[in-house]
Amino acid sequence: LASNRLRMPWGRPGVLRIAILAGIGVFPGLRTMAASPEKRPKLTPKLDSKVFGKWYWEVKELAAFLREQGLPSSGLKADLTQRVSDFLRTGRVALRKVAAGKGPRDSVIPGGLKVSTPVENYNNDAATRSFFEKHVEGFRFNEYLRSFAKGVPEGQNLTYGDLIEGWKKAEKERSEGKQEIG
Repeated sequence: LASNRLRMPWGRPGVLRIAILAGIGVFPGLRTMAASPEKRPKLTPKLDSKVFGKWYWEVKELAAFLREQGLPSSGLKADLTQRVSDFLRTGRVALRKVAAGKGPRDSVIPGGLKVSTPVENYNNDAATRSFFEKHVEGFRFNEYLRSFAKGVPEGQNLTYGDLIEGWKKAEKERSEGKQEIG
């Protein structure tokens, strides 16, 4: 059996060897698969966000697209992907204020947190936990609240009362299995 193996100068079997074997008819089924792969669409403003999500995109492609749309193109790949996806879905991107280090945390303001306190510099700390535990039974920090540690979405004037309602909605969706895994 070993004497029947094809010896290739490049060593171990791999994708290239299988492609060559498909080309010479050893694995004819592979030829049809290789000849007709689904073609990745061009990244344009008219691309559907669901189609966008099905494909692999390089950071340089994402950044170039964002620059063409006049949007911020720096950050981690996950951030760029989210920005492009938001843009394709809505036609705009909710930019975030940078919260880290910009003034005192909301939780240390005199008088403490109240339902009417505006969210400006959110932090997942002990004082914030104490506030939520007073207003929500079974409280735990969840992904919804953790997202505000990066900043409040531009143009949204939220209060801690709004965060309580958002937390309840997110927990309900989680318990119903509707929460998106990302």
